[in-house]
Amino acid sequence: ENLKLTEDDWRTILKNGGVAAVLKKKQEVDDQWQKQPVLIAVVGRTGGGKSTLIRRLLDMQPDDDGEPLIGSGNDSCTSESKEYPKSGTGLVYIDVPGVGSTEKDHAFTTPVEQKNYSARFKLQNIDYFLLVFADKLQDHEARLIRFITDELKKSVSVIQTKVDAKRREHATRKLEQKYDLKYVKDKFRREIQEILDTDLKNIFLLSNDACSITPDNPNYWIYDRSPDYEFNDLMDRIQKDMLGKGGLTAEKGKAFILATGAVCESAVRAKANALRNQSWGWGTLSGVIGTIPIPGVSLTCDAAIVVNGATNYCNAFGLSPLRYIGEGTSTEKIKRLGNTMIASMGSRAAIIFGLFVGLNTVEENVKVVPVIGSVAGSLISFTTTCQMLRLLIDFCEGEALAFLQNPQTNSSN
Repeated sequence: ENLKLTEDDWRTILKNGGVAAVLKKKQEVDDQWQKQPVLIAVVGRTGGGKSTLIRRLLDMQPDDDGEPLIGSGNDSCTSESKEYPKSGTGLVYIDVPGVGSTEKDHAFTTPVEQKNYSARFKLQNIDYFLLVFADKLQDHEARLIRFITDELKKSVSVIQTKVDAKRREHATRKLEQKYDLKYVKDKFRREIQEILDTDLKNIFLLSNDACSITPDNPNYWIYDRSPDYEFNDLMDRIQKDMLGKGGLTAEKGKAFILATGAVCESAVRAKANALRNQSWGWGTLSGVIGTIPIPGVSLTCDAAIVVNGATNYCNAFGLSPLRYIGEGTSTEKIKRLGNTMIASMGSRAAIIFGLFVGLNTVEENVKVVPVIGSVAGSLISFTTTCQMLRLLIDFCEGEALAFLQNPQTNSSN
């Protein structure tokens, strides 16, 4: 259910439950996306790298506990599908067995076989498809891709995994030495397009390798984030397919973006943009409370909104709230936040933080003027809260991007 509350509703909530009740209700409104189901099928043969891809999409690292498991054979998906939900959200990655030429490996040749496979794994309910393979795309997999796009009218991205291993093969090494990596990747892409008999652009080449973040820290491993491979491009394409013309509903697209962790640059930037859009709602709420001619109410609410926002943004980008906000009163937390952001972002943060503190003090003073004081208070609250929240989002976005570039700094979080 989509919650829509009027200005009078917010005033009533404040009157009955105070600032804490207002924040709780607003957070409930913002968190409606968590109930939006988004189903992404990861389809492919056993051993094709599906489990590693799902772990990366779920923001897991090689040695993290939890499913899907890697290399044990326990999670090999040969006959049944298996779901891997993102905790606290409606986003679910579904490991779906690949197709083949015999009944044992899910034949997908005749229309009847295609219909049976689609019905068995409920493909019509899937929002987006990722077809994964490691060695060579097969003809029956090409038929599946055409079935997804032509019959189901759904979007699909084709992913060749373990390209890192392919590059180590002697023949590929010689080609890369003679030409360059782009030549080799273009060759892989052409081979896929020839089997598909189409110029499909949604083709992505990924590494399944893991590496330690530094030679001095061999016990902390991450998946290969080298720009030689195309995980970031894959995430960018999924986002665009979901939100573009003929894609999913705006609600599903937003839910996917907000549910996805800080797994790559495009995911971080998309999440930051979605949160910036939400900040208008918080600013508007601050403005509504700012019209109340009771000293201290608006100031308390604005401080609580900023601290609440900082906590939520840290969690959204995989940062530690304790590290950036710490403990204590709202005033102490805001002061600590301000010092941290100013040290990181310089004069822009200093100006916005100074305006937030200074204008909120001015707002309290103009409240004594009837009518005009309420209007001025509303405008000041809206403006300063929006600016402060957007500054927080920019800061958290920058920190998340920095950790992607240098994961060693985040290994203790």
